[in-house]
Amino acid sequence: MTTYISKDGDQIDDIAYRYYNGLPGAYEAVLKANRGLSALPHPLKAGVKILLPELETPADEEEISLWD
Repeated sequence: MTTYISKDGDQIDDIAYRYYNGLPGAYEAVLKANRGLSALPHPLKAGVKILLPELETPADEEEISLWD
């Protein structure tokens, strides 16, 4: 698990999107790992510790072609 220290003006969804490269479910996972984080005033102030859990990346799905 990685710890992120917020900068003044950070948003939780933006942190999750950038750290996990847009992985679906990342925002929810960050909130689950940081109970009470969503209750803090937003945008966040500097110095808030946010735990960023390890997430499994989805296996590459087989590409489907409409012309096969």
